[in-house]
Amino acid sequence: MNSTDEEDQEYDNTLFEKMYIFAVFFLLFAGIFANSVLIVAIRRSPRLKAPIFQLLFALAFADLILVITYSLPSIGSYLNDEHWIYGTKGCTVLSFLRFLPAHVTSCLIVICCWERFYAVCRPHSHSALLWITPRRMSGIIAITWLLNAGKQLSSSDIIIYDR
Repeated sequence: MNSTDEEDQEYDNTLFEKMYIFAVFFLLFAGIFANSVLIVAIRRSPRLKAPIFQLLFALAFADLILVITYSLPSIGSYLNDEHWIYGTKGCTVLSFLRFLPAHVTSCLIVICCWERFYAVCRPHSHSALLWITPRRMSGIIAITWLLNAGKQLSSSDIIIYDR
């Protein structure tokens, strides 16, 4: 290779690294901003206390955790010359925090689809589902988080043993 090929290769790597960091920062700030706005709006508005908005709040909270746990370690590793700086315990915690919100999100989407299905396709039987009060929906969301956390803690692929 001559010197111009090496310079072009180095320029391409630098350009790619700059674009990567820009994309990660953009996704981090956009995700934090959008989810935070939704969380604040739902918490402050008295009109948004219906069970469906509680599901949206829980989804935004889970997405906020995902955005932070995927973006910050990528930035930290990049700034430290591509070395993992969080250690074994950090790996365990980040694995737990990455998988838990993803699984909770899947369960909450199923709950949301179930509730919307009955509201749209079976409006007469949906009135029987009015037992889903905001307080009960909070319990359903809490149970979803707890069951998924228990599943994650008992999962053998999350536990890392120090040897």
